[in-house]
Amino acid sequence: MVHQVRKCFHAVGNGTLFTGQIYDKNSDDIFNWMYDCGSTSKKTVLSTIADLSNWFGPRNVIDMLVISHFDNDHVNGLEALLQKYYVRRLVLPFTEWPQSIREISVMGPKGISPSVALLQIDPSKWLELNNFIDRVGEILLVQGNGGPEETDSSPDNPDNDSPKWKEHSAFDPESDTPDENTPPLPEGNQEFPSDKVAADNVFFKLKNQAATTVIKVAKIHQSQAVYSANNSFEFMFYNAEKPFSALGLVYESGGEMYAKVSKMRMSEVKNDIEATIISLGLHQKITNLPVNWRQTLKDSYETHFGSTGEAKNNISLCMYAAPLTKCRDFGTLFTGDINLTSDVIEDMKTHFGQHRWLSLIGVQVPHHGSQHCWAVDNATRFDLNKVCFIQCATPTKYHPHDVVTKDLNKYGCTVCSASRTSPAHAYYCY
Repeated sequence: MVHQVRKCFHAVGNGTLFTGQIYDKNSDDIFNWMYDCGSTSKKTVLSTIADLSNWFGPRNVIDMLVISHFDNDHVNGLEALLQKYYVRRLVLPFTEWPQSIREISVMGPKGISPSVALLQIDPSKWLELNNFIDRVGEILLVQGNGGPEETDSSPDNPDNDSPKWKEHSAFDPESDTPDENTPPLPEGNQEFPSDKVAADNVFFKLKNQAATTVIKVAKIHQSQAVYSANNSFEFMFYNAEKPFSALGLVYESGGEMYAKVSKMRMSEVKNDIEATIISLGLHQKITNLPVNWRQTLKDSYETHFGSTGEAKNNISLCMYAAPLTKCRDFGTLFTGDINLTSDVIEDMKTHFGQHRWLSLIGVQVPHHGSQHCWAVDNATRFDLNKVCFIQCATPTKYHPHDVVTKDLNKYGCTVCSASRTSPAHAYYCY
């Protein structure tokens, strides 16, 4: 038992700001990680970030920050975070650039802010404009398999004052023995090579050649795990986004890809949409954009791909996190805003493997308990004898929704709430 782990879903209410810390008592090394950094209450998330030094301690480095997706309530604290902390590795979902444009424009005025839009289409430019170009070591993109073959069209249809997230003791290395399902320990520190093709498929350059040479962009497949600095802790991801080719919005002819509606080469489409972005000033004047900037971007997108409804996708980078021990009781599943249908859960279980699925003790309820992201009887697909479900929500009319709350209560689930007034946290050793 040489490692101490602290985990916390902070009290930001509707949104997610999770922090984790691994302390190696033998070497005094510390590994800090985060999952998402936002809230529907900007005041709350800024206050939480200001107090993180009381949680992380004096070390002002985040070794890994994972952003599940680019909704404001999952990312609007990033600017404040980077003012205080250096992020060694920023992990993002691999999302094709047409999908990013759709996501930015489809919600209209209720959608993401101009700043978050720029972060999504060109992180290097966003970092440059905010004087953060030296605050991120690398960007790591996680590409998925496109989710299950056939997903359900939608799932089946007051704050819980339960005890805080359970505390667990570590396994006994003398008496516990490995089996064939125990994952092997990794060897050496992880470094992923730069991937210019991946960056081109995800980001726009926006006349930003200087900045793109500073920020390293790498890509991994979701089947590749990421490890803490001492290789004792494992992170594995799940990305259900489907490519545009699978959605029927592009087609191949003569070895080149073309947009479904405009019939233009994708390289030309990208140049056209990039020109629209630049004409709006989204690459440099995010505080003074035209009132109709989202509609203009949407019109540009639909010129090439048609109605945005055809590109509906299930975007949220989920993450499994647990130590690489022989113990089965330390796993946490982070879900962002994923549409957690029964098909998606089964696909996740296959992807992560039985040994990881059985290790879960903490499962984040997606999208703050929205009924649109939870299928009835989902809870039965986890080990209810040890799993605690975490609701990141301050109770409102729809978050968490009565349908979700009643479904969890039906099976007597342990539920912890990370509201704006109380966090959900855990501590254990391994």
